[in-house]
Amino acid sequence: MTKRKILTPQERITKVNQIQKEAVKALIDVDFNGTLKMCTGIGKTITAFKAIYAALKLGKINKGDTIRFWGETEVREKTIFEDEAPKALEILGPEYNILEDFRCVFRCYQGGLGSSYYENQLNIKLEVYDEISSLAI
Repeated sequence: MTKRKILTPQERITKVNQIQKEAVKALIDVDFNGTLKMCTGIGKTITAFKAIYAALKLGKINKGDTIRFWGETEVREKTIFEDEAPKALEILGPEYNILEDFRCVFRCYQGGLGSSYYENQLNIKLEVYDEISSLAI
């Protein structure tokens, strides 16, 4: 049996950042229309935030655009906007202020796509699907 090396905290951060960078590059290569399969604890939401800012830098979206996040339950809305977005801001810095830079909205999968007047007025520019971790412009 091969022994697995236990990474130091700094080695883990370096490895996670490298994996996230490769994931964002993969999304860039498919024009931000793809699915990421990433392990638990690798930072899928932070990777999605990094990809959003890569799309901004490449002119695919603009500050103020609407980004819709999809999730399994309304609890996920809270964790994305109240827990993970502030944590990403803390980790990545002030240039990653997703809640101030974009109009972020949330929808549960069970709610479906909807066709209400409100939904049509959102003018959604980018969508992030939680759990399947897909990003589509």
